[in-house]
Amino acid sequence: MPSSSPPIPPNLKSRIETSYNALAPTYQTWKTSHDPLRLKYTQTLLSHLSPSHPPSRALELGCGALGPATSLLLRSHPSLHLTCNDISPTQLELAATEAGEQGFGAQTTFVRGDMLGLSFAGETFDAVLGFYSLIHLPRDEQTAVVGKVGEWLKPGGVFVANFAEREVGGLVEERWLGEREGWMYWSSWGTEKSVRMVEEAGLEVLVKEVHTDEDGAGFVWVVARKPR
Repeated sequence: MPSSSPPIPPNLKSRIETSYNALAPTYQTWKTSHDPLRLKYTQTLLSHLSPSHPPSRALELGCGALGPATSLLLRSHPSLHLTCNDISPTQLELAATEAGEQGFGAQTTFVRGDMLGLSFAGETFDAVLGFYSLIHLPRDEQTAVVGKVGEWLKPGGVFVANFAEREVGGLVEERWLGEREGWMYWSSWGTEKSVRMVEEAGLEVLVKEVHTDEDGAGFVWVVARKPR
């Protein structure tokens, strides 16, 4: 069973990187059950972007090996350039291969590293996406990254992400997805505090919906826009 509120290990990020490197094929298969929600909220994001100003740049935090939602985003706007970030080099290699096979190579740039360390100029992106990724950060770091998102978005830009419904200081599973090397960490401010965190980053919350997955884990899905 997972242990609740463990201390944050000093090597947290390297452990998550190592785990996702080892889990990459298993995770890619497992996550297919979550693709419908990713697609739903990518479509919602697209519906809130200004039709008179087609998006030119987007950022995906924790892109993994890409998937149907990312493909939908890129197909919807062929002139859009997507910066894909992930902490796992193995996931990024799979993502780059997938992008090339689907003909998205010219539309994508891949940036390896901890999302907390990313740096972009203000008002760079029309859209920022973070599916099942910010939840791997300690809670204070989630707040810091969402604050950066508020700065990175252009006026009228849209942010979509999900956060765990239940408030928890930290959660560790030693063998996530049944894998020997599947050590994993999550944390959450819970639904209301996560929504408030987005608002305090200067974003207007347009959608706030809770869904429970087949494993019984609840997530609040948030779509928010930077005021013009």
